[in-house]
Amino acid sequence: MMDMIALQALAEGYARAPSPEGLDAAAQAALPLCAQVARRFIGRGAEYDDLVQEGCLALLILVPKCPDPQWLALFLKNHLPGYVRDAAA
Repeated sequence: MMDMIALQALAEGYARAPSPEGLDAAAQAALPLCAQVARRFIGRGAEYDDLVQEGCLALLILVPKCPDPQWLALFLKNHLPGYVRDAAA
């Protein structure tokens, strides 16, 4: 499971000083969530690896869009499945 405290710290660091390295670190911290969401959509038309890859791309889109870094984990939990679901169809 995702380490919420580490993810929050990385998100706050990215919010203070946006950089590609900060975005990459926050996205890597959320990879377990991405894999969990991809498992939910197996068998709906796309391979598991493709769904994980689509989820990783969605993380790079969603992390900068989060309005409050303190709520990044909840923001990703609510928005990431939509991106993966669209890729599965």
